[in-house]
Amino acid sequence: RIKNDKGIIGYATPTPTVASGHIYALFGNGVLSKFSERGERVWSVWLGEAVEPMFGWETGNAASPLVADDVLVAPYALLRGIDLNTGQILWEGGEYRHYGTPAIATVNSERVVITPGGEIIRPRDGMEMGSGLPRIDYVGPVAVGDVVYSIGWFSHQNKSTSTQGTAYKLVKENDGRIGVHKLWVRELSKERTYATPLVNGERIFVVFIEGEMQVLN
Repeated sequence: RIKNDKGIIGYATPTPTVASGHIYALFGNGVLSKFSERGERVWSVWLGEAVEPMFGWETGNAASPLVADDVLVAPYALLRGIDLNTGQILWEGGEYRHYGTPAIATVNSERVVITPGGEIIRPRDGMEMGSGLPRIDYVGPVAVGDVVYSIGWFSHQNKSTSTQGTAYKLVKENDGRIGVHKLWVRELSKERTYATPLVNGERIFVVFIEGEMQVLN
């Protein structure tokens, strides 16, 4: 029986992801499941106890699973790579206390996972390929090709800090690692944002807690 200790966040906040006709869902009790398109369960695994406190709040999980290079990336307590067919854990990364979901960027045809903590991870084996992106609280980064947008609250402990918007271009270095080049930085609203920004064409839509929306080029 599930104990009710997740408060306002609940147990089903992470958004399921779909790949090759199957549904992958992660829940606040640490259960990760694969379902067929008809809703039949294929497998379930338990990823262990949650890690607390989270960045910006005491408890609850909101980060969603995603698929990259035929690996299910599961952000729960740790960042993990999961075998799509069996649910077996392929690799485990560092501790994951973020509410935001990682993003998938593409650099020279290679896909990499960008965490809200600024790490750049290779999905097939969990190797860290670079760093230098800022940590944002509550939301995750957004990637379009080799450009990463980190838009959020950079320090929840400093109440005077604005929500900031930054854009970075990822570049493959000669040693195989991923370099980070800042394109621009903007001070945005004094309000926080709890919603991942939406990128549509040449516009970035950012919605803040009190309902204000800003649109960036």
